[in-house]
Amino acid sequence: SYLGDDPDLYKFSSDGRRAYDLQNNSDTDDYSDLANFIRVINQTTIGDLPCELEAIFNVDTYLRTMAFDVLVGNWDGYAFNQNNYYLYHNTATDRFEYIPFDLDNTLGIDWLNRDWAERDIYNWPSQSTDRPLFERILEVPDYRARYSYYIESFLTGDFKPINLFPIFDALQAKLLPYVTEDDFYPLDYGFSLTYFENAFDGETDYFHTDYGLKSYVLARRNNALAQLEDLNPAPYLFGERTSTASVGQQLSFQVIVQEDQMIDQVQLCYQLPGQSFNCINMEDFGSTGDGLPNDGEYGIFLPPLSSAGTIEYYFTATDNQNATNRHPACGNFTMEVTS
Repeated sequence: SYLGDDPDLYKFSSDGRRAYDLQNNSDTDDYSDLANFIRVINQTTIGDLPCELEAIFNVDTYLRTMAFDVLVGNWDGYAFNQNNYYLYHNTATDRFEYIPFDLDNTLGIDWLNRDWAERDIYNWPSQSTDRPLFERILEVPDYRARYSYYIESFLTGDFKPINLFPIFDALQAKLLPYVTEDDFYPLDYGFSLTYFENAFDGETDYFHTDYGLKSYVLARRNNALAQLEDLNPAPYLFGERTSTASVGQQLSFQVIVQEDQMIDQVQLCYQLPGQSFNCINMEDFGSTGDGLPNDGEYGIFLPPLSSAGTIEYYFTATDNQNATNRHPACGNFTMEVTS
């Protein structure tokens, strides 16, 4: 929640009103980056949120985490139980990273009398208190579409019976002899051998386990597929690279593009010193410093400069349904050409 611009308002307090606690750099006791992050999340208009948020937060990694949490039923994280996560200010990128941990309450485990396999993938957070990061991200049309794309990617990729069930079977076979011989095993909340067997294959009436692993996966898949919105995310651009630039050397630009549709066009838009912006097509042929042909990385070479200066540039990508994205979302990258 936004408490104000004063960084000290967000420091840990014993009364529970403020619950953020530095895990390192505690000698400086500086919460200004966190205060700014919370201000951007809460105070920025939805139209301006991509520009402001992407400058200080790795949005795409969090979108993937959102999708994963919702599919595996991780209710004990930020989005539902405001728990079990770190925010790491990555000084290499000057952006926050969301890092989840302790994902034990998943795959049908329930302590809160909820059916996590049926819960709406777009209305996952607790309704009793605000979850502005999760909720406001889904108000941005392209973020909502990209979140949907990651949900669908998991459902058509790893989160399928053909992939997961053999893993479950192998774990059960490996553990069963030890569970059978362990006299102390039933003393763990009365979790008997029968419960152990049902926990993999079928329904279970164990007091906080509503599904077996396989039945949860089947139920979550069916419900998520029924809830999934048919949205077209704009291409996602990342992993930008450039060459070391010196006078007389060829200039090289590369960027990776991820997309659920066919890519229609990827462009480098650049401004040479003293000139206006010019946009040219980039290629994924494997011959422009872009790795292998058709690997999703695009590249372009520019002729050498004859004098030192600063080049400003950005990338754009458009798919065959005319969805377009820009990288960075706002502002430009810069390349310093040295003498």
